Amino acid sequence: MSIDPLLPGWLVLVLAAAAAWSAWSAYRRPSWPAALRAAAIVLLSVMLANPVRIETASTVEPPVLALVVDRSASMATADAAQGATRLAGAITALETLATRLEGRYRIQRFALGEQVQPGFATQADGDTAYDDLARFAQSAPAAVVLASDGGDRGTTVPDGMLGAAIIPVFAIAVGSPAPAANVAVRLEPASPSVFPGQEMTLDAVITASGTALGKPSEVVLFDGDGAELARRTLIIASEVRETFTVAAGEAPGERVWQVRVQALTGEATTADNEATGVVQVVDRALRIAVVEGQPYWDTSFAVRAWRRDRQLAVGTLYGVGQRRWKTGTATIDPPTAEALAQVDIIVIGSHSERLIEAAGVTAITNFVTDGGGLLFLGVSDDAAGAPLAALDPLVRRAGRSPAVVPALTDGGRQLALLPTGGKPLASVVSGLIAGLRPRSEVLVGVEEQPLVVRRRHGAGRVATVNAEGLWRWSLGADGDGEVAARFWRQLIKSLAREGQAGLQADRPRYRAGQEAVLTAAGDEVLVLSAPDGRQTSLPRGDGSVRVTLAVAGRWTVTQGARRLTLPVEADVREVTDVARRDERLARLAGATGGVVVEADAAASLADRLARRADLRVAAPRNIPLITSPWWLLLFTGLLAAEWWLRRRRHGAI
Repeated sequence: MSIDPLLPGWLVLVLAAAAAWSAWSAYRRPSWPAALRAAAIVLLSVMLANPVRIETASTVEPPVLALVVDRSASMATADAAQGATRLAGAITALETLATRLEGRYRIQRFALGEQVQPGFATQADGDTAYDDLARFAQSAPAAVVLASDGGDRGTTVPDGMLGAAIIPVFAIAVGSPAPAANVAVRLEPASPSVFPGQEMTLDAVITASGTALGKPSEVVLFDGDGAELARRTLIIASEVRETFTVAAGEAPGERVWQVRVQALTGEATTADNEATGVVQVVDRALRIAVVEGQPYWDTSFAVRAWRRDRQLAVGTLYGVGQRRWKTGTATIDPPTAEALAQVDIIVIGSHSERLIEAAGVTAITNFVTDGGGLLFLGVSDDAAGAPLAALDPLVRRAGRSPAVVPALTDGGRQLALLPTGGKPLASVVSGLIAGLRPRSEVLVGVEEQPLVVRRRHGAGRVATVNAEGLWRWSLGADGDGEVAARFWRQLIKSLAREGQAGLQADRPRYRAGQEAVLTAAGDEVLVLSAPDGRQTSLPRGDGSVRVTLAVAGRWTVTQGARRLTLPVEADVREVTDVARRDERLARLAGATGGVVVEADAAASLADRLARRADLRVAAPRNIPLITSPWWLLLFTGLLAAEWWLRRRRHGAI
């Protein structure tokens, strides 16, 4: 027994003494009312003192410890101790923990792939996403131990949620931080469409990692029928770009090429040593509509370069004061849906709001969503609030950069916009930006000061030239007219619709397992052919259809006489990108209060977790003895009885 006063002890004594003095002053001699008041004072003092019974639990239920093993395909890499796989090494480390902590924790075992599942996995396959670790924030174990190589392909970060729930994550790092030995290739046509008889370039971009670097190899280009077109020898580097010049041919329709890099001994996989490129040979010129509210030097030089290319038909609409000046046939004045159906690409220059009203903004937005191309040309102080700003790949700020940004002669990671090597081009000035919109890719420049940026919007493409002074590339000692003309032509052609008119895909290439969105006009049935030749008729919805491309290879879609090839690459990320990600594990552990250890330090981690469990001792509990409301009723009754006796004996009070 003990007391746990509801008020400070000294205050309880003071109140009791004051109440006793008040009762003595009121009565001076013994009587029944005095006895009732004294009893009420004693009862109140006892209630305020709060007598308790101390109870100590004899046993405490062990806390839960969640042991989680990464089961992704990268865990099949055999670089653990004694040549074991990462998965086997991870399970061994976790079972060591379980054995040493038996009795101190209730052990629960899980496997982490794209989701958390109960029980350790026996086979490594698929991807790993750390997203689902957030479920432990609800189940609230005492701690989580994750054995992983740090490969996280998730889209959300559960670190903060676990940290807020005070659930520490202890990470056991398995595997080697050394990259896998591998060579990969992708084939990038200069533009998705070409003109009959035109020569075009194909860039074979070879990337390599690990011990594959520095080794000699060969890259071979084939046509769609498998006939060899070119063969080159090269020394493998982290990235090599081999450019092939090919003829598009005279017949309109689809042209397919394939590139192959010689397999090297010890490669992680050869599934990414081949790639396919597809272009459409169109029998009409690409129609470009230029809209500009105020004449601009760079626009003038771009239009001149486009007009010299017989694949391009250019129409312009300029605002000159209060008048409108139109040239060419591909003009959009006003830009209605009917007018936009006659063009392929729209170029928006400075102060375009003078020529494009709200209805035109809606029409242009729908045009791009349905597969059209859009180019923003030139830096403008009002670009951030322009009517079409929502389509811009850049989130802009008013003003220009005070620094002069030199144009890159090695620009264009996705397109061969500028030549590599040679003399530098004239410098340009970039506009200020607040950032890039999602899915944007910098073609020239860097993310902090991009000069050319491109992104997808719906089925179409949008690009921005965030620079002034490109016209200098065509003039003076620093100029190179052919380089400038090639830049403008390649850029505008990169925005052309993919596929044939009426049959398009939402991207030029896919990864196995991804979903393709196909748009098609007309009522003819779409037929999808898998790489093994199996055919499937595709149901039509609102003009588009979605289909999952399950395996790697060359898929084709036909609609009557139209044909569209969909290159699908093998998803080999979990085989080629296997370098251990210590920084990801450290970030997860640091955010939750855990630590990262090597697999051979599992015993020391077990000792640490054992000490945490030992701190969870049985704490004594104070059980109040006066908790019933009857005690308060008794106190009230004593005071009421005193009042009644005094009134009866002495009259009204």
